[in-house]
Amino acid sequence: MMLTKIDFIKNLAVFSDFSWKNSLGNSENFKKLNIIYGRNYSGKTTLSRIIRAFEIGKLSDKYENPEFQISTDKSYKLTQNKISNKQNFRVFNSDFINENLSFTHDENGKIEPFAILGEDNQRILKEIEKIENELGNNSDEKTGLYKELEHKDKNNQESKAKLDEATNELDKALINKAKYLKETYKHFGLLNYDKKTLREDIKKVLETDFQPGEYDFEEKQKILTEETKEKIQKINIKFLLNKLSLKTEELVEKKFETSSKIQELVENSLLNNWVANGLHLHKERKICAFCGNEINDNRIRDLKNHFDKEKEEFDLDIKDIKEKIENEKNNISQIPNNLFYMKFYSNFQNKAKETINELKHRVRLYNEELEKLLSQIIEKENDVFHYNTFVKPSISIMQDIKDFVNIYNDLVDKSNMFGDNLEKEKENTKQELLFNRVYGIMLEIGYKEKSKNIEELENISKLKNKELEEIKNIINTKKLELKEYKAKLNDEQKGAEKVNIYLSNFFSHTSLKLNAVEADSESKKFHFEIQRDGKKAFNLSEGECRLISFAYFVAKLNDVDTKDTKPIIWIDDPICSLDSNHIFFIYSLIYDEIVMKDIFSQLFISTHNLEFFKYLKRLNTKEKNNKKYFLVENKNNISTIKIMPKYLEKYVTEFNYLFSEIYKCSKIEEPSDENYQSLYNFANNARKFMEIYLFYKFPYVADGQDRYEDEKKKMKLFFGDESLIPKILFDGIANEYSHLETGGIERGAIPISVAEFRICAQRILNGIKKNDENQYKYFLKNIDNHE
Repeated sequence: MMLTKIDFIKNLAVFSDFSWKNSLGNSENFKKLNIIYGRNYSGKTTLSRIIRAFEIGKLSDKYENPEFQISTDKSYKLTQNKISNKQNFRVFNSDFINENLSFTHDENGKIEPFAILGEDNQRILKEIEKIENELGNNSDEKTGLYKELEHKDKNNQESKAKLDEATNELDKALINKAKYLKETYKHFGLLNYDKKTLREDIKKVLETDFQPGEYDFEEKQKILTEETKEKIQKINIKFLLNKLSLKTEELVEKKFETSSKIQELVENSLLNNWVANGLHLHKERKICAFCGNEINDNRIRDLKNHFDKEKEEFDLDIKDIKEKIENEKNNISQIPNNLFYMKFYSNFQNKAKETINELKHRVRLYNEELEKLLSQIIEKENDVFHYNTFVKPSISIMQDIKDFVNIYNDLVDKSNMFGDNLEKEKENTKQELLFNRVYGIMLEIGYKEKSKNIEELENISKLKNKELEEIKNIINTKKLELKEYKAKLNDEQKGAEKVNIYLSNFFSHTSLKLNAVEADSESKKFHFEIQRDGKKAFNLSEGECRLISFAYFVAKLNDVDTKDTKPIIWIDDPICSLDSNHIFFIYSLIYDEIVMKDIFSQLFISTHNLEFFKYLKRLNTKEKNNKKYFLVENKNNISTIKIMPKYLEKYVTEFNYLFSEIYKCSKIEEPSDENYQSLYNFANNARKFMEIYLFYKFPYVADGQDRYEDEKKKMKLFFGDESLIPKILFDGIANEYSHLETGGIERGAIPISVAEFRICAQRILNGIKKNDENQYKYFLKNIDNHE
């Protein structure tokens, strides 16, 4: 893996809001070898701390809400949320020194020991080689158990992804349906109805073998608003049809003796009835009211014999049976007419209404049978002397009526019982409505099928995870065995000797040595101790501390955890600001032990020291065009990373830099956040540049003449007597602006004159161009984006 760019840094020390895209564009990337230059406090150490966080697995707590992202060539992003995923990085910076060599700044501190391989042991090395072969390669192209682990992990992730997808799909459906039920059944009080509740109800539906019913949803809803009703009375019907039928049969089939009867009346029923009425009207009369003739006694006697007592009793029976039939009709008709289906609870009303209507219909049929009796009676009444055969009524209608009466009474019992348990019935109705819809939802979303699929995927996922854990355990066991074997070869004394070789061979520093001192003979534990001439060393100089620390770091690249792993190495400012005596030696150590041995996959080196930077320019990787130069700048306490200017990359001298600053001032119209430092430093920069430039142009100092007069003279020689440059530069700028004691302390409180600086800068440039045009051209070639 290689780092390609730092996409952004926010809220991290001097990097408040850095963006690689805004500062360097999209086309610039880190190379295998990266040289970074920046002045002190520009942000170099902050960058190294970000990288070291991935080495040790943590970032300092002093940063509040830091954010950063680093791109890699593996399309993998390193962010503040992934620090715990340690990377194969090795970082040298002040934090490394403080943690591993605290003795360098604290006499009560210590130096962490490290071990490198000791004397060869063929048997142990063979075992180590065997285990390492079994484990295989754990880099980009994995082999052995690591490849198998990668394969198992991929299978596990794929099975988990399928399980998650199936689970999420079902969860999403349950969430949507639970929301629907909550809205549909608001009056049920389903305020907290959610995915979990719906899943529980589906479970109940499945456990109870619930079957949905076909019913009117609105009718069911009515039950929930029911109020308690008065109890309904049952009905009881007694039928007289059989009794009336028997009496009617008797009367209809009655025979009269006709020998003593008036034959004319017997044969003519209409006349017979007319005469019977007339006889009744003429009981007390002797004169016929119709013809006016006298009614003789014989005629009266004959008529009375014809209409005798038997006939009179028969007429009374006829009248009685007719009244009873009519009464039966009225009584039976009243029963269904007094029944009202609205008295029932709503869930029984339809059935009650249907039953009452059927009762009414059956009563009508019953009355029709009574009418048949009545018509036979009337027929006999109108022709009493003729024999009539009685037609029996259908008595099955009585059973039909009884059946519907039983149905009605059963509904009465159910409705009354429903009323007695109304609240419980409401709850049952709620559950029935809810479960009926839950059942429908279960079918809609394919709950059974999806659940079965999820169960199968869970089993697969468990199996794949088990396989993954098994291979992990195998690898951990192998790694533990490997560590134990290597521990037998580890030798802390060898680590100390490696440091001493560097101190001796690269730095010719024989008086300082690092010794591995055994702290505990039983545990064989060691600690490192810095000794000077065989005694524990104290009062180390800043340069000595840095020297030993860097030698320790390079030696540690050979420890058992690092050797042959080709880490990404980041070296931050190995040259101490207070001691530049070891520049070449530190460069040589980097060159010989790191670059030439190619022990890194990527190398970053940052420095503030221009002389050290000059040496770093000599470093090259085996691959061509695989080196990049970067500049870290800080303005207004805000840092950024840039591509290094050409004059720094190609010509590492302060002389070139001073010229570029004068050139910048010659172009400034108004001061801004981008250019104020060039303006502020112009006086010093111009003075230093002219001192160097004029010294090489006129390399002498006049006898007995002070420096100020000597510089004025050189200025006149270069710019000419008529030029105002000497006076402006030395009297107005070099002295007053660059030395406040010359211009007065109050001069430091006066705003800088942009126009004055710009004119002075332009005249310096014009003077160089006029006197040495070729040199001026080459000065410009070192400046990026000059006009």
